[in-house]
Amino acid sequence: MIDKKALVIFHRVDFDGLLSAAITLDALKRNDIEAEYLGWNYGDELPDFERICNDYTDLVMVDISFPADIMLRLGGTDRNITWIDHHITAIENSYQEGYSGLPGIRRNGTAACELCWEYFYPTCPVPRVIEYLGYYDVWNKTRYSWDNQVLPFQYGLKTRYGVNPKTFFPVFEDLLYEVIDLDEIIHEGDIILKYLERTWKSACKTYSFEIRVAGKYKGICILTTEFTSNIFNSVAEEYDVVVCCNRKGPDTYNLGMYKDQNKCPEFNCGEYMKNYGGGGHKGSSGGTLSFEEFKKLITDCEI
Repeated sequence: MIDKKALVIFHRVDFDGLLSAAITLDALKRNDIEAEYLGWNYGDELPDFERICNDYTDLVMVDISFPADIMLRLGGTDRNITWIDHHITAIENSYQEGYSGLPGIRRNGTAACELCWEYFYPTCPVPRVIEYLGYYDVWNKTRYSWDNQVLPFQYGLKTRYGVNPKTFFPVFEDLLYEVIDLDEIIHEGDIILKYLERTWKSACKTYSFEIRVAGKYKGICILTTEFTSNIFNSVAEEYDVVVCCNRKGPDTYNLGMYKDQNKCPEFNCGEYMKNYGGGGHKGSSGGTLSFEEFKKLITDCEI
């Protein structure tokens, strides 16, 4: 009998993906399944799935998906495949391309970390750390105070541990059971946010420029390392779409796109980012630009 060995692939750039991986690794450990992890982001080199299928009996993809040909190929192997995701573009693509039957759970409007908890621990109440980080990811402002709890917690946690599995995974259980004081993290985050708001306002004046999005929407782009819609707080009311961009490699640039759900409701950021090798949600998405596309962005002020 072959011992079970799992690989967890997760979206590595935010807490939703990181927490999804932590929940999954914890659940596998509780079921005596040895597990390793791999962080991935759109635009990264694709993992070696041939090797993965040879080395692991189980593959769990959380808050992430891959091109249709890969998803179909994985579904046709004798490996145990689980896919947990909430990105509407990926979910719709699974129906169009014929791999919607993969085991797991997919639902738009709920964060991936909340879906992971629901999948692995369906009878257990959702811990506060999962709600805080999950609500931030999908901009759910219905239960907790966005300005006084959800947003400060995000920045307090990022300052303490970074979006880094090596520093976050060791404290996962202490966050889950609130051995670590979550309210103290919120307090720290509130102080950080007050400073950042001044920094963001200055950055918008210095490093941003107006752009035209999809030929008709009024947008603003900022060249920054901070990928968040919050950087545009001081000017957001003036624009339909906001864009962050920075250099990823010699010929590749990261791209983040955001819009308020009440603005230009017919425009879907996630769908539009398919043009740039990415995807995501209607109100937030990511992709990559080639060097030529980046030059067009900054010279023609269009995307």
